[in-house]
Amino acid sequence: MTKRIKIGIFALLFSLAVSSFAFSQNHSLGDLTRAADNFATTLARSLPLNSALGLNWSDAYIGQFFPSVTPSFGVGFTVGITTMNRPAIEDLAVLLGFDGMGINIERFPFPAYAGEARIGGFFGLPFDVGLKVGVLPPVGGSDFSFDYTLIGGDIRYAILDRPFLPTVSLGVGFNYLRGGVGGSGGGDGGSFTFRTSNGLGGYWDHTVDLGGSPNIDLHWRTFSLDVKAQISHSFAIATPFFGVGWSLAWSRAGYEVGAPNMVLTPDAGAGGAFTEDDIRAHLRSQGIDPRGGISSHEDERAFNVRLFGGVGFNMAFFVLDLGAMMCLRDANYGASIGFRFQM
Repeated sequence: MTKRIKIGIFALLFSLAVSSFAFSQNHSLGDLTRAADNFATTLARSLPLNSALGLNWSDAYIGQFFPSVTPSFGVGFTVGITTMNRPAIEDLAVLLGFDGMGINIERFPFPAYAGEARIGGFFGLPFDVGLKVGVLPPVGGSDFSFDYTLIGGDIRYAILDRPFLPTVSLGVGFNYLRGGVGGSGGGDGGSFTFRTSNGLGGYWDHTVDLGGSPNIDLHWRTFSLDVKAQISHSFAIATPFFGVGWSLAWSRAGYEVGAPNMVLTPDAGAGGAFTEDDIRAHLRSQGIDPRGGISSHEDERAFNVRLFGGVGFNMAFFVLDLGAMMCLRDANYGASIGFRFQM
């Protein structure tokens, strides 16, 4: 795929990121951190489904080109999207100055792509091996950047592969996904406030001013072990298929707002009771790093079950696969289209 196509695949995530750099005023720091934690958790939970895109070929087992003689193989690519809950994204975006996403949907699309290859039927044994790779090295400059890496593989064993009967296979594999988007906001950045008690039943409002030229980075990664069962059957030019996948995933996601010109100002009414160092100490106690930025990261380990299926259209040595999937844990779903040469 050309760089232009690869960049286009990530336009949705990138547009969210760069649109967020206006930074809102008059929000509490607590609101920001809660929204950021919720975003990071939601993103981490959606990653395993996204990493499962690719290698979901319509054939449950690709067999052999000539029975018992020549291994069969195929090469191609898949592009697709999975979803994550929109409110978690929008809540953080609004606090960072993005006044709506411009689309009235409940779930936000999260893109993926991979080149893929599969070979099977060694020595007459009913198994095949697949590999997928999608890599976009860090792209951009001082104003924006993003990167993407998806690597995965599987091995499938045909427990049923007889003429005129459906093909059934069991497989095991792994998926690794890493990515991020980021950029610089410029401008004044904006400010947030947080409160401390004055000991007399009232409170003081302290200010965290992000200063000029803040930047934001969203980043994520996940690794999953995957087991799947699939059934398919060819009818003339069409091969419908259905499968179930079980995965154990370890995910981490988060964001960082870098503000090298950040200024911390105690409430004027505190009368010297607070200094900038006191504010820094308070922020650290709340899990916030005050050394020129604000960040939030969440780790998630979870067992997921997904359903997947679709139909493949066979055209001589070429196959077009249309697929869909759904995670039973959170009802997120995905869709993909793949095209490959196979013989």
